[in-house]
Amino acid sequence: MNSIRTRLIELVGDRPDFPCLTAKGFGCFPAFRRPRVLWIGFASNPSLRGWQDRLAKAFPGDFVWKERDRSYPHVTIARLAFRQLPAQFGEHLFELAQQTGMPSWDWQIDSISLMRSIPGPKGSEYVVLLTLPSPHVS
Repeated sequence: MNSIRTRLIELVGDRPDFPCLTAKGFGCFPAFRRPRVLWIGFASNPSLRGWQDRLAKAFPGDFVWKERDRSYPHVTIARLAFRQLPAQFGEHLFELAQQTGMPSWDWQIDSISLMRSIPGPKGSEYVVLLTLPSPHVS
């Protein structure tokens, strides 16, 4: 783990130029008819792609990157218990997602975190191992 921390610190540096992401729509995994994860998507852009490429090159063999992993930049906003959802919940989400004029906004990334995912019976637990650049203590 120390090797990963060291490489991440070297990659990010003191003054990183993180991308500005544009939120664009939402969706569900695995599908609207059986939603288990609700997410907000972000439009891909060259700066985001550049960071993905740098991370992949900095950690060859440590992480498996698939092209589809790069094609869905998103933030998970909810994990859903499908069997407990109201009837036709997925269909209503689908209809909402198809509407034009959905709001979008810019989100400037100002840090990157190294996370550990710990699988459990009720889903994964996520623990922050390192955040860069480190928040300044005043």
